[in-house]
Amino acid sequence: MRSVFVVVGMLMSMSAQASLMPELIRFELALSGDADAIAALRDGGQDALDALIALRTQKPSMADEETWVKTIDAVAGQKDAATSGLFWYTDLDAAKAEAAATGRPILSLRLLGLLTEEYSCANSRMFRALLYTHPDVQKVLREQFVLHWSSERPAPRLTIDMGDGRQMVRTITGNSAHYLLDAQGRPIDIVPGLYAPAVFLEQLADARALSDALGGLDDRQRAKRLERWHQTRYKQALTALSDVLDAPNEATLTRWLHGEEAQPLDNDLAIEAMALTATKAINETPTLRMFVPRNKSPDDRDDDQNRGDWQPTPEDWSEIGLQAYGDVSAPSPEAVDFIAAQRPLDALGAEMSLDPMLATLRETVAADTAINELQLHAKAHYWFARANGEIGSFDALNARVYDELFSTPASDPWMGLLIEDVYTGLERGGVQ
Repeated sequence: MRSVFVVVGMLMSMSAQASLMPELIRFELALSGDADAIAALRDGGQDALDALIALRTQKPSMADEETWVKTIDAVAGQKDAATSGLFWYTDLDAAKAEAAATGRPILSLRLLGLLTEEYSCANSRMFRALLYTHPDVQKVLREQFVLHWSSERPAPRLTIDMGDGRQMVRTITGNSAHYLLDAQGRPIDIVPGLYAPAVFLEQLADARALSDALGGLDDRQRAKRLERWHQTRYKQALTALSDVLDAPNEATLTRWLHGEEAQPLDNDLAIEAMALTATKAINETPTLRMFVPRNKSPDDRDDDQNRGDWQPTPEDWSEIGLQAYGDVSAPSPEAVDFIAAQRPLDALGAEMSLDPMLATLRETVAADTAINELQLHAKAHYWFARANGEIGSFDALNARVYDELFSTPASDPWMGLLIEDVYTGLERGGVQ
């Protein structure tokens, strides 16, 4: 089936087109909203999606623009797929089968809401706008990974009614992560939250190299190699932390990142870690000053300042993030075009420049890249390094990520938004 979709996508000669009329009819049915035809195209994977996008270019009159966009999204399993051109599995078993057939690892996105909807969580929307629009990211994702996504839970929405017929709708709280899985669905690494595209590409390159290195190893060898790889990455982060923050010792940093009961890793890889850190640390160490646990209150942070000058403050985040990632955190031209097409300032009336919005976006992406890579990812490296090859299943690891990294455990149906000691003055606390 796939080879047929490739030929249809190329549209070849008129005679070839004539011989492929049954397949063209299938595309027409999909454009009409026929669920079976869309399912058949999804069975064709990336090749079928490519063919559909090519058909839109060659025969745009087959449907109106809204229908083309809706159908491409349905076949791709992603909103805004006409821009990204990426095909996503939503069945992990199907993704594992594709990974086994192609020899590529799985990059599995976990998000709040659905990747096919407008109001998925904020991070996943940023992925669609800033990462999946980037040509280099698209190329790597298409050629080196099998893409899969799943939903953690619906994304909470906040509707602000202005009282005169106007409303604003936003999603609130929640986070997303890209997991690297092997063809058996076993976790290899995590890329938590939003990264600047260039840094995200570095993470993908490291992850693919790790996946290749693990191939062919037996379970014992694989567990040891995986443990040592994450131990090295964790040591790199601690070396940078110690240098920049003048922390008293590794144990102090470990307790700061992981809690009072945490213990430092064995030091057998310290020299190896230092040797691997040099070039990367030049760019990344300043961002470590941005570290502070996300769930601390301002009073907690004030108390922390008494523990020593090495403890960073929240005010450091944007400044230090820009020092380390400012050159790569600006939206790409493709992302700017995507943002402009969304017309985010239309409601303000007069034609306005996007420049202030893009400047703020650059700052927040830099800050997010720093905190996600050098705090949250460091924590994940620590988990893998101490797991003795028993990091657990994808479901088990994902539960830990949302519980400990993202502070939105599945055990709390209100995601921290309903607080027991806060009086609202509303019947049933305003819950409907």
